[in-house]
Amino acid sequence: IGERISGGVGAVGILKSRDFSRKNIRKGMKIIMTEGNGGGTIATTAIFNGIPEVVTETFSFSDLLTCSLVRDSLADYVYSMTDVTNGGIRGDALEISRMNNLSLVIDDKKFISLINSRVYDMLKMLDIDPFGISIDSILIFTYKEDIVIDKLREHGIRSDVIGYVDDLKKYPIITIDGRELNPQFRESPYTPIKKYIGNNTKFSVEEISKRLDYAIEEAKRKIDDILKNLKASFT
Repeated sequence: IGERISGGVGAVGILKSRDFSRKNIRKGMKIIMTEGNGGGTIATTAIFNGIPEVVTETFSFSDLLTCSLVRDSLADYVYSMTDVTNGGIRGDALEISRMNNLSLVIDDKKFISLINSRVYDMLKMLDIDPFGISIDSILIFTYKEDIVIDKLREHGIRSDVIGYVDDLKKYPIITIDGRELNPQFRESPYTPIKKYIGNNTKFSVEEISKRLDYAIEEAKRKIDDILKNLKASFT
């Protein structure tokens, strides 16, 4: 909450095929999105607001099945994948833009149509921006969109092309009619306390970056001090 970092997560594994990292994204690739049934964020929103029927919509393994299909059957056609989680598709676009100097051009109506209808109705009722929240879809970047969509359909996974990758525009993500989806300071507020705090900050991005750099250096210094003390205790 606020300007502090409250946590982080990482994973370690073994690749059985080539990697599908964001660095592989190139201009001209089509963007396929799978249906977004939501995950922890959507479930939390539903619980906080007393909408239990939406919680059960998040009990889906379609994301895992999508990843398995890409790994086992579509690796030759897919270059990159990412999930629409923290920060929503706006957050994904910002990270891709920073890494590759590219912009995502999306059909916002197709994007909305691929959000689980119960999930979207809840977001609309609570006035939560669907472009800035975790809907737990998978974005697939490919030149062979028909092959990928057909394979996903064979296994009951709803998906469609929602846009394409282009040269860097003024913003990381824009709609096909030129509307800018500006990056926000953080994910769309989805609980009462988050809405109260809001999605703005008095600090500039530069100032936040400086504070983060300082915090990182302080954390490193503390780790070094602890290691020195531990080593000293064994001598």
